[in-house]
Amino acid sequence: MDKVELSNKIARLNDLIIEANDLIKDIKDIINNPELNEGELDCRQYKDIRITEIQLSTQSLTSKFYTICDNNEILTLEDLLKISSNQFKQYRRSGQMMIEQVQDYLYKTYRIKW
Repeated sequence: MDKVELSNKIARLNDLIIEANDLIKDIKDIINNPELNEGELDCRQYKDIRITEIQLSTQSLTSKFYTICDNNEILTLEDLLKISSNQFKQYRRSGQMMIEQVQDYLYKTYRIKW
């Protein structure tokens, strides 16, 4: 085994150790905080899903949604799920139709009730 191959295997092993430590931390959080809101734990799995993946019925409505998210530093699906749909309604230019379409999209795509 040459040095490059060994280095790649060590790097992969380090990545696996980091993933395992993250899982252990999550398990400890669940065990030590039974009162922790389950929704908060669930939304962490959506941290890599960009808000720009959400597509509403029209380009205009989608653009307004992106603008609202951008103005309120909502960059990922995790960020969106951390706030309630009622709180999102209070943001400028977000109407009921937008909220319903986002809720419908999230349920159909990810089985999330928001």
